[in-house]
Amino acid sequence: MDDRARLLAEVPFFNGLAPADLALIAGVAREESFAPGATIFREGAPADRLYIILEGTVEVWKDYGEEQRDLIAAHGVGHLFGEMAVVDDLPRSATVVARDAVRLLSVGSRDFRDIVAANGAIALSITRSVSAMVRSSNESFLENLHRRNRALLKANRELRHAQERLIQAERLSVLGKFASLILHDVRNPIAILRGFA
Repeated sequence: MDDRARLLAEVPFFNGLAPADLALIAGVAREESFAPGATIFREGAPADRLYIILEGTVEVWKDYGEEQRDLIAAHGVGHLFGEMAVVDDLPRSATVVARDAVRLLSVGSRDFRDIVAANGAIALSITRSVSAMVRSSNESFLENLHRRNRALLKANRELRHAQERLIQAERLSVLGKFASLILHDVRNPIAILRGFA
């Protein structure tokens, strides 16, 4: 097995592929390099290839050209990116930028699809990998949702307690004003009686 095939064997997306299958993919792969800050692909662009990081780090951005852009992730050596758009043949869902100088191994979408179409074992393995990624993403999403729900419940409880304290304080304030009025009304006749005495 050559170096590229060995590298592919370590990428979770290609887990379970036989050495011959890895060699097929490695045979169509090519190396690419990008300078720090270079855009590897933009959100909305056609999916023309998937990438494996050989050296360096890339950043994945949503709404990269906008004022309110969001850094989704940063990936390092051995990580695969750009695969989902290649698999589902849809435009890119994010922009990927080189954080520092990166060296990548890329596989063209047409080459990838041809290999997958001709080899059922590769298709099944990749389907399993995509399924695992979706499950992991769902679990992460649900955990984040549960965390936010717990925070909202806590904030709601604190808000209710604060509201109860405000209502209690308002009641005491009204009671104090009422007592002051009663005291004032009681003092007036007493003052008149004292004056006559």
